[in-house]
Amino acid sequence: VNIYTFIGVTDVHVQRAPVSGIVKEIREIEGTYKPAYDLSASANNYRKQVVITTEEGYDVILVLKSGILARRISVYPKMGDHVNQGDIISRIHLGSGCHTIIKKEHVKDILVKEGDIMYGGLTSVLGLSMYVMV
Repeated sequence: VNIYTFIGVTDVHVQRAPVSGIVKEIREIEGTYKPAYDLSASANNYRKQVVITTEEGYDVILVLKSGILARRISVYPKMGDHVNQGDIISRIHLGSGCHTIIKKEHVKDILVKEGDIMYGGLTSVLGLSMYVMV
């Protein structure tokens, strides 16, 4: 399951840990700087991938994607650090997007639909044995 959140130029550009767990991977992927609101154009944009493993053993993948103005992505925890759900874990400087990815078999419900407005630290997007937040 892949939930994509576009973050516009006037929006807050911090990402919160969608689940509690251990940061298993942080990977930087070089790429272009196309508009993040266009999924096909921005498919090869510069991004950072953060993998958090929950206590239940689920891997939740965050893909922090740059945009036409966003040129820098800061990730605060280091590999091996424990994060709590709702902790601020990264900042994308200016317009951007974030994919939250988890294997389908771990998902009970998708709690948002295309076009919904989501609020950082408040909106649950996926129902698992715990809720996944943006």
